[in-house]
Amino acid sequence: MPPFDTDVDDLGVRQLVERLATELAHAADIADQCQTMSADFFASGEASEEMFERAQDLDLITQRMRAIGKVLHNLAGDTSEAWSVDRLRMLDGIGLTELAVRIGQGAPTAGAPAPRRSSEIELF
Repeated sequence: MPPFDTDVDDLGVRQLVERLATELAHAADIADQCQTMSADFFASGEASEEMFERAQDLDLITQRMRAIGKVLHNLAGDTSEAWSVDRLRMLDGIGLTELAVRIGQGAPTAGAPAPRRSSEIELF
């Protein structure tokens, strides 16, 4: 059973796009924090050339997330409030329960910081 309210079958496209933009902005903030942490490591002189390349990749990912988030935010502003999508179908397959709830129900409210920890972790 989905972890969100299934009484409302449809989710407004505008709401969905805004929520996706918010989630992407929060992910970019986390990537920024990782960059800050890695800068301290690189300053110690212990980083290899490959590690520098990965840090540059992290910077690129952060920039891409911010750019895509901005496009989604702009798109949401131009989307009709009458448009909707099937909530269950749209959120099917999202493995992170907290993320599915935030996108599906909008909780916490837009602009609130995303939770730091998830109930699920992938170790590799």
